[in-house]
Amino acid sequence: MSLKPYWVNHPVELRFTAALALIISPLVVCWFICESVWELRGDVARAYKEVWGYVIRGGE
Repeated sequence: MSLKPYWVNHPVELRFTAALALIISPLVVCWFICESVWELRGDVARAYKEVWGYVIRGGE
């Protein structure tokens, strides 16, 4: 049994693809999380305006 790392016995293209996937996948996850938070922030701001407008108008 060899003690060499898995990628040592594989071609450069595979190593490059794996490295690219390791770099891009966290960025994609971060993008979706940031987008969800941004959308949620907009929903919260909209709800806040609606409730505050209701309070200002005196419960109309």
